[in-house]
Amino acid sequence: MTDTPNASDFRMAEKTAITLLCPECGHENSELVAHLRQRYKYACRGSGCSYVFTFDDDKYGPLIQKFAELCDVFDAATDKAK
Repeated sequence: MTDTPNASDFRMAEKTAITLLCPECGHENSELVAHLRQRYKYACRGSGCSYVFTFDDDKYGPLIQKFAELCDVFDAATDKAK
């Protein structure tokens, strides 16, 4: 018996976290891609830090969107491989 999930149980964006390094305090903020894809702002979790990552700007928005699209491509490929 194996504990390996089949491809349909594994959704890349739902299982993959990325780390956002805060430019103000240096805190490493990890969050699931699926959560970031649905948000426009993400507050740094560093102690006493008030920095907010904004994903609808030209800096982070395209990065998050492209990464999420790559996750979708991976999911589609694994679905076809079944």
